[in-house]
Amino acid sequence: MTDLILHIGHPKCGSSTIQDFIGENWKILRENGIAIVTSQAELYTSASQNPSAVPYAKRLKEATLSPNDFLKDIKKLEQSCQRAGATRMLISAENLADADLAVHFKELPTIFDKITVIYYIRRPDEWLLSSWKQWKMKIGLSLERVIKAHLKQPRTKYKDVLEAWQESLPAADFIVRSLKREHLVEGDLLADFADAIKVPMTTMNRVENSNFSINDTLAHGLSKTPFLFEGTHDNELTSFLKEHLGSTISKNPYDAMDIADRRRILRVHQAETKWLEDNFFKNGELRDWTTLKPEKRHKPLSDTDAILQMQAINMQLLMKLFKK
Repeated sequence: MTDLILHIGHPKCGSSTIQDFIGENWKILRENGIAIVTSQAELYTSASQNPSAVPYAKRLKEATLSPNDFLKDIKKLEQSCQRAGATRMLISAENLADADLAVHFKELPTIFDKITVIYYIRRPDEWLLSSWKQWKMKIGLSLERVIKAHLKQPRTKYKDVLEAWQESLPAADFIVRSLKREHLVEGDLLADFADAIKVPMTTMNRVENSNFSINDTLAHGLSKTPFLFEGTHDNELTSFLKEHLGSTISKNPYDAMDIADRRRILRVHQAETKWLEDNFFKNGELRDWTTLKPEKRHKPLSDTDAILQMQAINMQLLMKLFKK
C-alpha cells in the first residue's frame, strides 16, 4: 500500500504558496515517489492541472460528494499511485482545516500504510490582520469591526481542528508548525515543507509567495471602496498594483493593530495556546503568543492617510503610463 501526506492548511498560512511549489516541482516529487492529487481528484501529470485539492474538499463540505463516493475516489487514487510507481500520495487543501471534515477520513488507515498530517498555524492576531487584508476589507468591513467580531467568536480554532483530526486518525503522524521564520527549517516555509515531506530542498525549484499583501493603510482605503472588488476572492486589483508598483505598496512602517487589541485577541486564545504548547510546541515556540511585545510603532488607520496613499499610487501609475 501507499503512504498518505495530508497538508490541511490552516488558511492564510502559506497554503497557496505551498501548492504553487508542489505544482512547480511535480516531476521532482514524482521522482521522489510522491504523487499529487489535483482539484479534480486525479494524479497531477501536467502543469495545466491545479495542485490544490480545495475544490474537491469543498464538495465534501457542501455534501455534493457522498462519504462513500469519497472513499471510492481515494481507493482509485491509491491504486493509480501503485500503477504509477508512487509510494506516497499528497493531498493539499487548506479548507481541510475544518473539524467537521476530519470524520470523512477516519477509514483511510485501511487504505494507506502510513498517514502524515501537516498543519501550519500562525499567531491569531497576525492571522486576523492578514485575513482582513486578504478577504474582509474587499466587502467593506473595517479592521475594527473584524476585531470586535473575532473577540466575540474566534475564527482560528486550531485546537478544534487538531482534536478532530487526531480523533479520526489516531495513528497518524502530526507535523504542526508555527508560521514564523525562526521556527521554520532554514527560516523558510518552502524549505520547511520540503523537510516535512522528506524531499531535499536543494533538488527543488523555488516559487514566489503567492499571496501578495498590501500595507495596512492602503487596505483601509480599499475597505471604503468595496465596489472595486467582485467578492472576497477577487485579486485582480491587488495583482495589478503588484505588477506595476511592486513592493512599494506592501511596505508598512506602522502597525495598524494596537498592542492592546493584539493582547485582547491573544487572551481569547489563551486556553487554546496552552493546549498547543502542551501537545505540539514544548520548546517555547509560542512564547510570543503569551508575552507579546510591540514590534512597530502603532498608528491608527485614518481616512486621511488612506487618501494620501491612494493619491500617491495614482501618481506612480500615471508616471509609469507616461513613460510608456
